[in-house]
Amino acid sequence: DSQVPYQILFTKFTANLARAIYNLGRLEWDSNNYFGYVFYPMLVLREYAKDPAVVARAEAVLDWLMITSSLKFLDGWQASPDVRAKANWMDPFDGSTWQYIYTYLLDSRYHPSVFSPEAVKASTSDDLVGYPPWSSYRPPQVALDFVARRYSTPIEMHNGKPYWNVDNNDYEDWMGQTTNSRLFEFETLYLEEDYTLGSIASNRPDGKIGTFSEESLWSLTVRGNNYQPKLGAIQVFGNAGLLTTAEGRSPFEEIGQYANVMGRLINGSDVMFVALPSSIPVELGPKSSIFSDLGSNVYMAWQSFGSLSLTSSIYINPSSSSVPRTKYTWTFDPNKLGALFLEVGTKKEFQSYENFKTAVTTKSSLQQLSPTRAQYVSTSGKTLLIEYQPTTAFVMVPGLTPAVVKPAGVTPKVWTDGKYVDYSKWNVYEVVSGENILEQKYGQAVPSLTATVGGKGVTISIDPVAAVPSCTLVG
Repeated sequence: DSQVPYQILFTKFTANLARAIYNLGRLEWDSNNYFGYVFYPMLVLREYAKDPAVVARAEAVLDWLMITSSLKFLDGWQASPDVRAKANWMDPFDGSTWQYIYTYLLDSRYHPSVFSPEAVKASTSDDLVGYPPWSSYRPPQVALDFVARRYSTPIEMHNGKPYWNVDNNDYEDWMGQTTNSRLFEFETLYLEEDYTLGSIASNRPDGKIGTFSEESLWSLTVRGNNYQPKLGAIQVFGNAGLLTTAEGRSPFEEIGQYANVMGRLINGSDVMFVALPSSIPVELGPKSSIFSDLGSNVYMAWQSFGSLSLTSSIYINPSSSSVPRTKYTWTFDPNKLGALFLEVGTKKEFQSYENFKTAVTTKSSLQQLSPTRAQYVSTSGKTLLIEYQPTTAFVMVPGLTPAVVKPAGVTPKVWTDGKYVDYSKWNVYEVVSGENILEQKYGQAVPSLTATVGGKGVTISIDPVAAVPSCTLVG
């Protein structure tokens, strides 16, 4: 059989892929744009591969994709940061994740507010989702529970993301602890009943250099409401420096987060912006602050220091968009530290939007502690301290252009309530506060993931030698 060498090669590849995903995470992590390009081939392999081991590995990869993607789903769309992001990642019916979520993870107990067979058909690319109706694959129940947020909230997670060269030589570094398989970016994810706040402390050097720097750095995603009828979750997002869309990091911006508070620091450039649907009212406050009731009983407040001006304008997306948006832009002295801090609140905590505004105005504080340090104390007394780190020179993977990126962005130093956040000790998925719904250690002897809601779920493991998956029910 002339195809035998290719079959041997692909058998090795699927073995390493399964071990790598359950040990390190996915190369194009949480990519709303490229999810389908991974899910679809695994779906076909799971159905038609002749080797039972390949079939089992494909199913394990599908389960991992379903579980981790469902974690980021809110009312129709993916919420929070992703890599390989395009300019319209935040638009309804954009990307290739939602089609599979709709197909596999909605049940009789839960549908997003935008559920519409007509819309799904009109917005779906046949080459990405034409096959699922002929597949017998079904995801674990816990993925459906994640999508419907049947867990207790709030939950705060720390999630490490692998370096983009982790697939070098067919994922030969699947065990971790090497340069190619190191954790490279660090996501803080805060899950509430009606919103998700997520952000990345990123080592990607510069969003202007192309493919390997495409990513959305942060988003506040709110359950859909009358401000954006029939379009599902509302996305608030932004960027900095010379980047006018939200598809790559400015090397001069650094981000830290603690639960419902996020801080953005800038030095060396003069712009940071926030964009949201134009239908949502925004109030201007003192010292270049803004406040908004985002609907669904979710409120936000942005405060700044070092700001020279605050202006509003139409957000121009280079791709077509069904959602008109307004951009709020703060300018800064590029030779000094500038900061924007976000606090998110809900009716559950404050009883009303007016109470939230009063609490932010009277109880929170934002201070510049030094030429490189900013500290925010929230309405509940949480303290987020971020120390800006100087840009560096980043050596790219051999063969890429440019060979060296300079200036290149880095991660900041962060303290939460006085405790240093040590990124070197992060895992792939780890709950640091709230119900322990998802756990995946980095660089395990036996690659595995455990996902539960209310104590019930699954542990999926990959034998490190034979790369054979096993699944154990929890609870």
